[in-house]
Amino acid sequence: MILKSYKIKSDYVRVRDNREISYSRLKLVHDIQCDNCPIIFTKILERKQRTNSVKHLCSRCYSFGHTARLLGHQSKINKSKNKIGERRIGKGKYPEIYLGYDTWHTTFQGYWAREHIYVMEEKLGHKIPAGYVVHHIDGNKQNNIEDNLVLLTVEEHNNAHAKSESLVFQLVVDGLAVFDLETKLYRFSNKYVVI
Repeated sequence: MILKSYKIKSDYVRVRDNREISYSRLKLVHDIQCDNCPIIFTKILERKQRTNSVKHLCSRCYSFGHTARLLGHQSKINKSKNKIGERRIGKGKYPEIYLGYDTWHTTFQGYWAREHIYVMEEKLGHKIPAGYVVHHIDGNKQNNIEDNLVLLTVEEHNNAHAKSESLVFQLVVDGLAVFDLETKLYRFSNKYVVI
């Protein structure tokens, strides 16, 4: 808590064009009572620290506070162990799995990893190298079994998607697929019969 604020005059000298020029300025100094103990200390505060909503700690309590923050972080790690293995659907409708804090895997949105990345990294035994992506062979983001995943370079991945699009267009040309104007999607035509 800030008890008292006062200005002190500070003199200093600068050299300009081989001449010494004297300057003086006023500094705003604060007498502060530590928020954790009864010690009163003096400090020059930055503008954003000059409110009583900011925690003001003496050097002894600050170092203890740092230790307390680490203990709090350890507590957070211990609590997160109960969530490990939980699943959710994340951005882009990709399934994600909670890995916790102590993991070598790629993290996504705070220790959640996309499941297909996690499965591939487990298979490889190391992180996915830069420039590589995991591709779903059947195009289903929900199907993250090992046999449905393949590691491709970004170029190979883009090429695979482009070729699959050209396959759909060829099916339309051959009359096996049509574009449904109601659903705005491609579907198999009535000519296509499964035997």
